[in-house]
Amino acid sequence: MGHYIQTGAASKRVAGPRPDHAARASGTRFRLLALLPVLWLAAAAPLRADAVLQTPHVRIVHAPESKHRAERIAAMTPAIIADLQRQLGLSFTIRPTVVPAPNREAFYQLGGRPWFTAFAVPRKQLVVLDMSRLDRPAGDIYTTLKHEYAHLALHQAIARRRLPRWLDEGTAQWASDGLSEYLPTTQRALLPQAAAAGRLFDLDDLAETFPEDGQGLQLAYEQSRSFVNYLVRRFGDDALRLLLQSLSAGASPREAFEVSLDIRLADVEAEWRESLRGPGSWLAGLAGQVYGLLFFAAALATVGAYWRFRQRKRLYRAGEDEEDEP
Repeated sequence: MGHYIQTGAASKRVAGPRPDHAARASGTRFRLLALLPVLWLAAAAPLRADAVLQTPHVRIVHAPESKHRAERIAAMTPAIIADLQRQLGLSFTIRPTVVPAPNREAFYQLGGRPWFTAFAVPRKQLVVLDMSRLDRPAGDIYTTLKHEYAHLALHQAIARRRLPRWLDEGTAQWASDGLSEYLPTTQRALLPQAAAAGRLFDLDDLAETFPEDGQGLQLAYEQSRSFVNYLVRRFGDDALRLLLQSLSAGASPREAFEVSLDIRLADVEAEWRESLRGPGSWLAGLAGQVYGLLFFAAALATVGAYWRFRQRKRLYRAGEDEEDEP
């Protein structure tokens, strides 16, 4: 399946076959040891990594108690890579490094953020997983790993300046059956209400970065997924693959849309926006205003009650005045 390179002094056991050439093994060990201080040794003591599991497809840097997690990741990686190459039409020739962070604190120390279960660093061919969430019954290690590998595949094939953030994120979500590494701040979808109220982001505004606030970030993820799903419904899987291959060949996003899909990006965006404003969209817009309407109604009720109280008070005083007259 793979072989272990031990990095801690406590354990000397080796699992699986080792490389035949001592020089090659020494070089690999040196490179991985150079990586470990960045990932683990600079962090707190609980993050100490004692083992690196290597296969032809992946390196997994993990703590000793996470050996079973590392073996699961190693076992599922070949199928994920094969599926991504078929879905995206892109080669996946890198061997990523995966770090299964055993707890939330470790995930944060490695660069994770509160609203995420995983993240990828394409320039380092690195994926970090928050196993404290993915090990739960509702967690999905396979699909989350596939999502992160999709980011690596896209960035391996396409220069960053030609890969808009919305396309990067939307394609990764499409490839992983709609799953993202982001945990929404609210369970309700924001896209229908934003579309009905005319509050969608322009795709140009999501080309470089996503918003930092919780609801803005959630809407950016939802828009990216929705737009790429619309492309696939409208033009087909092959068209998306052609688009990605055109970007990989050096075309800009606008050029790639015209060459691969025979349509301008701005026109597709306008079509997609219109598709979101179909029958029932006014209900979504109304739903987004429910709390405001309730607050307004409560304010009116308060004003009405106060007005009725003042009226009763005036009538009461008028009655007292009549009784006081001789």
